[in-house]
Parts: sequence; C-alpha cells; structure tokens
Amino acid sequence: MSDSILDVGQSNSSTASSALVSVIIPVYNRLELLPRTLKSVLNQTYRNLEIIIVDDGSSVDVRNELDKIDDGRIYYLRHNINKGVAAAWNTGINAARGRYITFLGSDDEWFESKVEKQIVNLGERGKEYRVSYCLSEIYSDSESRVLEQRTFDLEGNILHQLLCGCIIGLNSLMILREDVLKVGEFDERLRMHSDWDFLIRLSSHYYFSCVRENLNRDHWHELAQITKNCHRVPEYNRIIYERNRALFDADRKARGIFFSNLAFYEGFSGRKKEAMKSIVKSVSANPFISDPYIKFLLLATNRLQKPKILR
Repeated sequence: MSDSILDVGQSNSSTASSALVSVIIPVYNRLELLPRTLKSVLNQTYRNLEIIIVDDGSSVDVRNELDKIDDGRIYYLRHNINKGVAAAWNTGINAARGRYITFLGSDDEWFESKVEKQIVNLGERGKEYRVSYCLSEIYSDSESRVLEQRTFDLEGNILHQLLCGCIIGLNSLMILREDVLKVGEFDERLRMHSDWDFLIRLSSHYYFSCVRENLNRDHWHELAQITKNCHRVPEYNRIIYERNRALFDADRKARGIFFSNLAFYEGFSGRKKEAMKSIVKSVSANPFISDPYIKFLLLATNRLQKPKILR
C-alpha cells in the first residue's frame, strides 16, 4: 500500500487486454464494510489494476485498515475534511494512471470477472463504443436477499433513457480515462445524484455497450447511506436540469418525465405547491404520458409513498 500514485502498468498500451485499469473507491467511515469491497477487487481475474482509495475525511483510521493488506496495487489518498463523494471521485480521477477508469462504492462489490469481461467487451466493439456497463443487483444485507435486478441493457445512444432517469449504476461502468477528462469531472455541488449528471454528459458524447451479465452487487444496509435521503433530491435534481437544460429542451418526453419525478420528491418532502408546479411543467412538456396525472391524484389525496427500495 502506497501514499502516492505511480505508473504501475501499461497505461498507454494500445492493447486493451493488457491495459492498466484504475479502480476508484471513495471511503467515508463505514470501515467494517471496506474489507468485503476490497476483497472483490483484489480477487478480480484481471490483474493489472491500481486501486485508489480516497478517504473523504473519515473519523476512523482507514489507513490502518489498508496497512493490513499486503498488495502493492493499493494506493491511499486523503481529504483533510469531508468534501462529498463527487469530490472524492474527482480526486481519484486526477490521480489515476490507467487507460480505463472504474468506480466502486466502499460498501459494494464486484463479481470476480467484472473487469475482465468489460475489457473484452470494449475490445470487441467498434471505436464509437467508448463506455461499457454491466447488469447489476441490489442486495439487502439485513434480509440476506436480492431486492432488485437491474435489467436495462440497451446499447448505442442511450442519452434519452438517461435523461429520463439514472438507470445505470456507476459501479457497473468502465470508461476510457481520456473520455472522462473530455466530458469533465463530477459536479461537486451535488451531494446526491452527481453520478446521474455525469452519466448524462457521458451519454451525450459516446455510445454505450453492455455486458449482459450480472457482475456488480450494490449493498443496502442499516449504516448511513446518503442515497436513502429523499428530502434533498429536488435541490440537486434542479441543478442537474439547469446544467443539462439544452439536452432536456431537445427531448420533450424526457423533460416531461423529469418534472413528473421531481414532483414526486417535492410532494414527498412536503413541498406540495412546488410539486403541483412541476406537474404542470411535466404535462406542458409531454401531455401524453400518464405519470404526471397519477402523481397529481396521489398528491391531491395525500397518498404519496416512499419507494420501497428507499424505505
């Protein structure tokens, strides 16, 4: 384990099968979950990895935990204060030397052939396919069962689908580092959904390919998870909308779905008037989808319920 990032592989190789892959893992406390995550990366069948641990100002001793692992592919970086996961991802990107970049939450895990199969996937596709993603699942630690299988598997231009919602998890991605730098870093204003904003921008530039196999597991547990906090979603989603407004303006259906979903989170957060305004914007953008009318009825009768996956 090292404090700085060194060139430990063939990051400039034109052969995908031998290229260095950078794995960026932000960590903020929850130290008891990190060994499971690291084990899933260290056990990858593809070995040419650098594993960049970005400690986002944890109050626990992350470095001491890493010192227990004798593997020269692990590198440790630390923020003196908590800056948020977007800033941690950016720190990892700026330190990365790999030809490819991947991301993994410190409480999640990959199946052992994830990296290898995505390297092969990108190598087999045409040059216009610059991003690979795989299927994944959401697993409940407390219930010891799979809660949801993510089966979205479209390829090519998937900008419309991503404007409609964040239907691909960041853990499932593999991206050429040069393309990450071209589309720009994660927006550090966003304490939630910075991955969605990043995916929108990525899909506005590049085609996506899919490994149609479950290679990633996102864990849900009782420890703090910012993704379970619905109440700040409207604030951050409005930032995403404004940042990508030209894309939403060019896709009326996606804009209608965006405002319908925004109405739900506003209504659930007790901002009923704002929710009604968002429903009007949704219907104005696309009057032929049923979702905003359903949201209106649920709001009017006070029957909005938190999605089961977030309870």
